[in-house]
Amino acid sequence: MKILLALLGLFTMISAASASGLSDSLYFGDAQSQKTHSVRGDGYNTVLTGRVGVVDEKMPCWTSGGKSGSAVSFTLDKQPGKPFTLQVTEVYPPEAPGTRYTYSVYAGGKLVYIRDNPALMFARMSYFITVDDPALMQQKKVTLKLVNTREGSPFRISAIWLYSDFMAYCRDAGFDAPMYLTPLLSNQTEDAKIEEEFKYLRENIHPTQNDIKLGCAKEIYYMHQDNATWRARFDQLLRYATKYDMPIEFAFVSWWGGTPMWIDDGEGGKFSDVKYQQICWSETDNHDDGPELRKLLGDRYDLKYGLTVPNRWSSTPWLTMNSAQLNKARHRMIGERLGVLADLVRDPKSSGYSNHILAIDMENEPRYWDLHCPDEKYPVKRTNLMADFNPCTVADAAKDGVTLDPSDGLDYKERLWLHENVAHYQQGTYDAHERALKKTKLPFINSANDALWHEVYSHAFPNPVFPMEQVTSYHPGLEWNRLQGCRTGIEDMAAPAAAYLGVAREWGRWSQINYEENNGKGAEWHLRALRASYAYGARFYTFYNWQSINSEGYWIKYVQRFCEDKPVNVIWENGDKGASVVTSLSHAFVIDTPFEWPLMNEVDLNVNQPGDYIVTVYDSPDKDRVLGYRRRTVLKAGLARFDLPNSISIDDRKQVYITISRIDGKTFGLLISPDNKPVGSLCCDYSRERAQSLLISWRADAESLISELKGRNAKSLAPAGKLLKSGSYRRAYEAEVKVEKQ
Repeated sequence: MKILLALLGLFTMISAASASGLSDSLYFGDAQSQKTHSVRGDGYNTVLTGRVGVVDEKMPCWTSGGKSGSAVSFTLDKQPGKPFTLQVTEVYPPEAPGTRYTYSVYAGGKLVYIRDNPALMFARMSYFITVDDPALMQQKKVTLKLVNTREGSPFRISAIWLYSDFMAYCRDAGFDAPMYLTPLLSNQTEDAKIEEEFKYLRENIHPTQNDIKLGCAKEIYYMHQDNATWRARFDQLLRYATKYDMPIEFAFVSWWGGTPMWIDDGEGGKFSDVKYQQICWSETDNHDDGPELRKLLGDRYDLKYGLTVPNRWSSTPWLTMNSAQLNKARHRMIGERLGVLADLVRDPKSSGYSNHILAIDMENEPRYWDLHCPDEKYPVKRTNLMADFNPCTVADAAKDGVTLDPSDGLDYKERLWLHENVAHYQQGTYDAHERALKKTKLPFINSANDALWHEVYSHAFPNPVFPMEQVTSYHPGLEWNRLQGCRTGIEDMAAPAAAYLGVAREWGRWSQINYEENNGKGAEWHLRALRASYAYGARFYTFYNWQSINSEGYWIKYVQRFCEDKPVNVIWENGDKGASVVTSLSHAFVIDTPFEWPLMNEVDLNVNQPGDYIVTVYDSPDKDRVLGYRRRTVLKAGLARFDLPNSISIDDRKQVYITISRIDGKTFGLLISPDNKPVGSLCCDYSRERAQSLLISWRADAESLISELKGRNAKSLAPAGKLLKSGSYRRAYEAEVKVEKQ
């Protein structure tokens, strides 16, 4: 009997395991995969190539026929009797602003989704479709067909995955990861003041819902002071981080307050001298910045060249990213300070410190002093302000065959070089962190399954910025984060968040490393950014200058409001007072969307009869663009839930236009209130969107690391490869890290 019970228990475990998970996957450009899945259609395989940041991307994909009606079909295996979820990963081509993919997705001959999405940049982008049609659920295989509906605009697909019982699969695979709230600590140095801030945060921020935890952050001005001072400072910060159980994220900064002003350069000068500064250009600059600039530029000198000082930030100069001498000093000091931190953490007296190091950020806003910078303190009004034309920057451009000369304007090639230059600066900074962390093997909160050099984050605005903003939106600042080995650190939040963060998560884990609280925007902006970050998988969220807006607890109140959000939140609701059933072939209505929410992914409506329904969400009554589509079987009259796994961005619009109809074309009744609005609600399901985002980022992390290790001829990767192929992306990544550490 005991053996029988044991076998029954084992059978139950196996059945439970087989009920959810990755059922099948198709990779376009892989001949065997395409043959196995019977790929047929109008189109061809291609590999799109181009540089993003410092990465030379190669993206295999299927390019559909360009005519409306061109189609591709294939067959995937699935678990019978279960709803299934499709993940479709698209590729948007390089240098192709204005690209827009519009196509229909059929499963077993039934229309299950309409895709209509404009390109942001050269990148991959994933979306999800849930299929719970009773007839399709019973099958062991499903034939999918993608049909182009936009004349002259082919779509490109990289891969498709089919999951059974998606949310159970994500839980079983362990994709969950908390988002830490990490308020940036002030520059207090006295123990009492520091502890007061820790205590205030711990006592006033209480994550009560979702997967949220409290930590903190601190900028480390690593170019300043000596190692003994930094050991004492690290000890002080980690002592309170441990006492109040608030893991700390260290931001190693040599910009803003960390700029190495008056620090010896080893050649008799200072790192704040003109030779290390960014050099600007403006056609309206007629101010003479002095003999140092004339000497530096020599024959190139023109009155239109100028400095970044004076400025409103205590006339702190913006330093060049291209001085070999300055960067060598930066990298050396990064290594020294991380060595000091490692020695401290390994000291037997430092109990608990390693469990309270969360992550490392790089710098604070490495960028050019350009037309968006506050230049009002400069003696004359400078228009169309550009940088950097320091001789070392110009020389580096020349090595790449680019003549950097603003006197005749900047052409596309010059702008693109300046754009990529920021990413190269960040890559050099990351390499310095990686070398030091691999040398010291500095332990941190996740040392059991990861390495701290994999938890170092870049720093860049996501939206279009100088120098590309003036000529195209197709190369946003987000590209400055595309580095080798480094994680993506985003500052601020661009709209629509789904587009920018949808790209970021394809690169692996990411974080909101700098949200400026003192940006003059209302609490609804801040809430929206917080919510978008959580939904799209951020690992932590750093609040800069929160102290400046916390009069009467203003900041605490909105953060706590976020902490109390439910996994599924009603963001718009209309009650049934005075409502009546209105009968029609279809119903349509406009709903004003709330500003403080970045996305919606559920529409709840009251229908008066069961049947198969379609809910479509458009951008406007003109129906120019489809934002969401859901086909669903409603089993009984009453409240019907239409979940939209591919979330709809509402942070870039004020309204959505929703229609509902029956698939059989018959009339039906919808409960409508006296103001002609439907009785029902719109919802934001955090849990679903975050699960999707974490799945994508875990896969990206695992694929990236195993590729790197194979390139280094690492051994014993077979188990990790099997886990990766089976859809156990987190476990695959953790297995790879163990191989890497050997």
